[in-house]
Amino acid sequence: MAKIENRIKENPKLEQNKLSDGRISLYLEYYLGREEKLVVDENGNQVYYESGKMAGKPKFQVKHNRRKENLSLYLLDKPRTAAERQQNKETLELAMKIRAEREQELKESMLGYRLKKDR
Repeated sequence: MAKIENRIKENPKLEQNKLSDGRISLYLEYYLGREEKLVVDENGNQVYYESGKMAGKPKFQVKHNRRKENLSLYLLDKPRTAAERQQNKETLELAMKIRAEREQELKESMLGYRLKKDR
């Protein structure tokens, strides 16, 4: 099986999902930041940690903003022939190229710059 190893932090990440028909679906997961909201009790008062290292500090509820984009690319879970393995390899390379393009677009839109291409 062509397992994707995510050892480095990338945005967007190339992720996979195993389907019931024996294929693996590839998709991109974008991390768009997080939102912190103070935790309040029923009276509207701020809630604080009571024990541990965080004792006396206010509690926050954290929500991570993520978005998924389906690539409509599929890998075979257990390729049996050399042709199937080659097809998996080519599909994975295509998915990596798409991920790099989307990363470039994300950086351009969020940070307002374009990375220079090698000539």
